[in-house]
Amino acid sequence: MLLPVAQFVYNATLQKKIGMLLFKVNYGYNPVTSFILKQMKKLNKVTKKKVKKLMILHKKLYELAKLVRVAATIHGPPPQNTPKHAVFKAI
Repeated sequence: MLLPVAQFVYNATLQKKIGMLLFKVNYGYNPVTSFILKQMKKLNKVTKKKVKKLMILHKKLYELAKLVRVAATIHGPPPQNTPKHAVFKAI
């Protein structure tokens, strides 16, 4: 639900290396929006909770990815016939 908003905000942010918005690179013009950054401070409680949950999920997934890399380094990759759900349970 928040992914399209996050994608738009990212694409509508000035990219220092290329000196322009990714939106303009893709579509040839700058986005027309009435969105003001000050509005970010006025997020309602539900949105703040969702953002917090997304941040916690991201942190957990990042930590899980690190564990998977360590396990693959120590034990090698799982056998070809191992179900995907079993790989995560073993770790």
